[in-house]
Amino acid sequence: MEHALGREFADTVDPQQPERQRLLAMVRAFAERQAELSIAWLRVGYVQGNMNSDNCLLSGRTMDYGPFGFMERYEPLWSPFTSDMERKFGFERQPLAAQVNLMTLAKALLPLFERLDDYDGSMAQLQAIVQDEYRTIMEAKLGEMRRAKLGLASWDEPDCDELWTELQGLLTKSGCDYTIFFRELACIAHADATHVMESGVAAAASAAGAGAEAASEAAMAATAPLLEYLTPCFYDGVPTDTMAKEWAKWLSKYAQRVAADGREDASRRAEMHATSPKYIPREWMLAEAYTKAEAGDLSTLNELIELFARPFEEHSDEIAAKYYRRAPSTMEKKAGIGYFS
Repeated sequence: MEHALGREFADTVDPQQPERQRLLAMVRAFAERQAELSIAWLRVGYVQGNMNSDNCLLSGRTMDYGPFGFMERYEPLWSPFTSDMERKFGFERQPLAAQVNLMTLAKALLPLFERLDDYDGSMAQLQAIVQDEYRTIMEAKLGEMRRAKLGLASWDEPDCDELWTELQGLLTKSGCDYTIFFRELACIAHADATHVMESGVAAAASAAGAGAEAASEAAMAATAPLLEYLTPCFYDGVPTDTMAKEWAKWLSKYAQRVAADGREDASRRAEMHATSPKYIPREWMLAEAYTKAEAGDLSTLNELIELFARPFEEHSDEIAAKYYRRAPSTMEKKAGIGYFS
């Protein structure tokens, strides 16, 4: 414990404090690190694969990745690891897995509190850090991450939570590429949102006497330009019929929020681009690189090294055509590419 405090917590835990306070401070710092790491994974669409406590470092990093991967088609509990049948470490559950690891650390420290004759007094504080403080930290980071990915001025619960929850459902049902969706969402300008909102209000008002169906059609017509921005992200084709109406409803809400925020397009887009990468290491890209490398051709490997040194930047049109794209249908379910044992 003394070694860990000196090596991994020198900047966050005061060595002059009594042992009990140092132990509690270490657990709090670790809670912060676990929340930071797992929310960052959600931000970029990454799944660690097997986030057991023995794969978790006090420094706030993880080891023994595997099988890991970057999500392409959005699934809330996606994991490339076939042995995780229950999806304990699935995409959206990673912050919960981090909390379980925090609890494991707290339990490991209990004998030290017993030695200090402070087992009972510290138990409540340890429990509060694991159950309450971690959740507060995690939810704050989660809200900030989602705010930035959507390009909003602030994260106002419960309205923003509802906006995000509805979006998750649409991404799942529509077969959307997680990375491409958020980059394309940044294309929507304030003027687009304002025009859609004003057109939608006017169309809905004129169609009100004709009933709900006419109002729904008016909303679809108003949001069609926004949906067109998102076309590159859909694996199963641009939504039609009922799904198109659901997208129109969500885009109307989103446009209303963007218009109300009034953020300058350049700063809003810059934040969204800095939050959501344009390029991720998709497994089929890596397979092509190492297959060629085994045959002595390092060109693709070197190209990817350069690309992933700056994954948030636009790069050339040639690079975008090759690597800013959905997974080929032949690769989505291919063993060793789409999933691993």
